[in-house]
Order: sequence, then C-alpha cells, then structure tokens
Amino acid sequence: KSGNIYTYLQDWWTHLSNYTHGRDDELAWTKIELNRGIPIKVLQSCGIVYDAAPSRWLIPVKNGSGSIVNFRLFSLGNKLLGLPGLEVGLYGAETAKVSHTNPRDRVRRTIYLCEGEWDAICLSDLIHRSTARAYGEQNADRDREQSRIVLGLPGVDTLKDTWLQVFAGHDVVLCFDNDTAGVTGTEKAANKLLPVVESLSYLDWGAYLSGRRNWGSSLSYDVRDFYCDFGKFEELEPYFVPFSMGAGEGKHSSAGSSTQRSTARRMPGQERPCFEQVLSA
Repeated sequence: KSGNIYTYLQDWWTHLSNYTHGRDDELAWTKIELNRGIPIKVLQSCGIVYDAAPSRWLIPVKNGSGSIVNFRLFSLGNKLLGLPGLEVGLYGAETAKVSHTNPRDRVRRTIYLCEGEWDAICLSDLIHRSTARAYGEQNADRDREQSRIVLGLPGVDTLKDTWLQVFAGHDVVLCFDNDTAGVTGTEKAANKLLPVVESLSYLDWGAYLSGRRNWGSSLSYDVRDFYCDFGKFEELEPYFVPFSMGAGEGKHSSAGSSTQRSTARRMPGQERPCFEQVLSA
C-alpha cells in the first residue's frame, strides 16, 4: 500500500482499534485500569489501543487536523515513550482546531495544559463529569468541543514555540505537578505564554494540599493522583490562581499568598503581539 509514515501510523491504529473493540484482551485492559487508576471506558474513548505482541498500549498523538503524528507507548512498569525519529506532539491538539491562516479567528476558550498525557486524560474526564452532573451528558460533550479543552505536554519542559499559536487569545490554566520540576516548568511555560494568551492561571497544589488535605504543600502530587483520590473538578476550581507577572522570581510558589495573586492579563488597550512577533522576539 502506498503512503508515508503517517499513513502507516493511521493504519496501525485502525488495525489495533478493530482488535481492541472486538476480541480485546480483557485481562490486559483490567491491568492498565488498575495500574493507571483510569476506567477502561475512559482510556478507550481517548483512542488508546492495545498491542498484544509486545504487551503495550498506544496513545495516539494527533496534529491540529486530527491526523496521527506519533504514538506514546506504555507498558506496565515503564514510562511513556514516543516513537523514535518522529516529532513529539502536543496531546489533544486536534481539539484546539487551530486556524493556521489566522490563529485569532476562533472562539475564546479555556485551555488546561497538563504535564503529560495521563494527567490530561484524567483532567478531561473530570471536567466532562462535572459538566454532565450540572447540565447533562449532551451538554458535556458540547462543552468539551466548544468551551474547555485539555492538552498535555510530552514532558514538563517541552513547550515548543511552534505550539504557542494553539494558546493565542485563550485563557490558559497550567496544571503541572507539585514537585520541583513542575514548579520550574510552570515558570518557563508561563514566560512563553504570557505574551500571547488572554489570561494565565496555574493550579496551586500547595494551597490545595495544605488547606484541604493537610498533607503538607511539599507532597509530590499531580492531576492523576487527585483523580485516583476520587476528586471532583469543582474541588480544584478554587485553586486556579492567576499567575503573577513576576514569574521569574518564583511568585507562583505553592505558598500562594494573596499578595502573589495579581492577575496576569494585559492592561486595557494593550495590544497582544501577533504570533510571528513572539517567535521572532
């Protein structure tokens, strides 16, 4: 069959998808459900497929047009890996529906940016459940398509300049892990995003952990941990804190005092630089 590597990726996914939803290996899916703490139904709704021969799961990573550009490979006991030789992708990019001709020609949304695909999958499900509880399942699907979307970086320090157009003109919430790498990664991502986004906030895990759980703000914790603790999205919303303009000074630390919560928005009349200006700066 003619085609390129991306044609092969799509064919590979289609083949495994047909197998997964037909004679799927129930034991294997039960294992990953227990290992990740994510229901099988949720995993499969994200397009994750199981490759029985090497006993691994494939998470499809797509571009803005919805074409598969890479897979994130997962096997029990190992970290996620991408296919070598291919560009890493932004998980969930197909939901952003980016206009490459003019990134501003779109509806303003809230974009939640997570550290990793698993966190993105969990947060997306939390938002979906929250909307379904309040407005019904049909409206939850519409909300996912039109209002709030969740994206996942392949690593804490992997936000590419070429991805900034996805976030331009939107309200962005950074949901990185509560550890040293997550704090540093939040600051680096914020410094890239502030010139192009409409507003920028971050998930203050320190305030959540010390105030609600009383586990101490230094506990290593992330979105998937919260998900596995049967948390609800409504519990996180009070901890989405506007990012301080003094990001480089560590003013978004987990202490999160009220004096550190100045809103990271442009002043009235201040023009947002176009995407090309940001890349050339």
